[in-house]
Amino acid sequence: MILFLDNSGQVTARVAQKLRSWLPGVAMETHTSFPSLYQRLASLLEPSVIAVMAADSKNQLKEFRKLRDLFIEVRIILILPSQDPETVHLGHQLHPRYVGYRDGNSDDLAAVAARMHDRQKPIVPG
Repeated sequence: MILFLDNSGQVTARVAQKLRSWLPGVAMETHTSFPSLYQRLASLLEPSVIAVMAADSKNQLKEFRKLRDLFIEVRIILILPSQDPETVHLGHQLHPRYVGYRDGNSDDLAAVAARMHDRQKPIVPG
């Protein structure tokens, strides 16, 4: 799982903590810069990666859009900074599987991530 979490403190810490509690033992890479995120996405080898991305502004969402071609095989959980129509519109252009908000419930976000992670496990015939 790839996390792009800004350095805004409480929101970042709360989301990361919830994800780790809902997904114990799951490897999580945290990126806090676009060059780091770009490099990781450009080198993806594993299919169906889950990326939890927290945008702290509309400008950051516009930066995410520049990476849109790298998100083809990535299942995105997006955390938006606000619910204003322009921000929501920008966020939906990334085709996220789930959209949450900075002031929203991180339990819901973590539950969605856990469900997505469980569904990506290969099915072994019994």
